[in-house]
Amino acid sequence: MAIICSLLTSCKEQGVNPREWLIDVIGKMPYYQKPGNDENLKKLLPHYWKNEGN
Repeated sequence: MAIICSLLTSCKEQGVNPREWLIDVIGKMPYYQKPGNDENLKKLLPHYWKNEGN
């Protein structure tokens, strides 16, 4: 629970809508966990996510 609260607080600090971020990240997680995928999970953190144009 503490991790989720921390991520949602990070969203608010970055000016990211927590609901939009969470929906997008949950939808992307299965693709990031596939073997051979070199995508970095850091890209899903709120401040990176915001800069990716989401």
